[in-house]
Amino acid sequence: MSETVRKILSVTGIVLAVYLGMKYLLALAAPFFVAWILVRLLYPLAGRLKKYLPFKQGTLTVILLGVFLVLAGVGVWYLASSLFSQIRSVLANLDVYEAKLQEVLGGCCRLVEDTFGIQKEDTMRFVNQNLNYLEARVEEHVVPNLFQNSIRYLSTAMEWAGVLFVIFVAVTLIVKDYEEIRGKLKQYPLYRHGMRVVGRLWTLGGAWLKAQALIMLVVIVICVAGLMLLGNPYALLVGILIGLLDALPFLGTGTVLLPWAVICMIQRDFYHGIAYLVLFLVANTVREYLEPRLIGEKMGVYPIVIAVVVYLGICIYGPTGVVLGPLSLLVILEILREMGVSKREGL
Repeated sequence: MSETVRKILSVTGIVLAVYLGMKYLLALAAPFFVAWILVRLLYPLAGRLKKYLPFKQGTLTVILLGVFLVLAGVGVWYLASSLFSQIRSVLANLDVYEAKLQEVLGGCCRLVEDTFGIQKEDTMRFVNQNLNYLEARVEEHVVPNLFQNSIRYLSTAMEWAGVLFVIFVAVTLIVKDYEEIRGKLKQYPLYRHGMRVVGRLWTLGGAWLKAQALIMLVVIVICVAGLMLLGNPYALLVGILIGLLDALPFLGTGTVLLPWAVICMIQRDFYHGIAYLVLFLVANTVREYLEPRLIGEKMGVYPIVIAVVVYLGICIYGPTGVVLGPLSLLVILEILREMGVSKREGL
């Protein structure tokens, strides 16, 4: 078998194995993998705290994990409470927003009449007919599905709670024999190769995830702060939504802020129109400044490659492909590098 054929078969096998692992095995193994990572992170810290506290290192590791989970739970609860409060407020004021929508449509129709000579009443009639049709479709399909799927949403929440419980139990079991487990695993070549791959992935993938999280957090803070200064009562909800859209490929802060600015301009609300435009420019400029410095340089990967991989990841894995797409690429490249098939310098 020629060297070229061997490399092609190796690359094909690795790509297929990574795909199957990410698609079908990751969800099953993730709780235990996360538990192992948490022990790797918390165990050394517990060793340093052991000098000052009358507890065993394993016990301190479990205590640290418990404190982390409690703090994270309080933060998530506060954030979720604030978000649901704003969502309830939106639902309670739908009539007000419908009236504002009609006002915006009226302004748009006047602009159409002045520009193209089409009567305002005809345009309004056409738009309202389509809006009524859309409203009927939503009431017919979307609303019933929301109620029918409420049990499924509750089931999903319970599943996540179960996963967290499994992770906590796994951590408590791992820390009991952590040193002995590590010593035995180091005897196996597969484990040593795997740990080298994981170590490089932690450096590269961790840098990418931290960079993405930092950029998204900065954009969210900018948008929430800007909307609060403008007196928007749903600043937290809208700001988080804009930040999440900004993290997705081919979208961005302009998906919400630019149409918002245009609508305000049509209504002759130039103050808010200019303010939303400035907010978009600030958030977009910050992303353009941070992205190449935090992502491109640390990963050695061209931004276009990341965009393509994220897009393919979404097509293959669904919404989780935003993370699993780039992670799959890194896993494939690092396995090839460990096997000597590829000497990766950058993409």
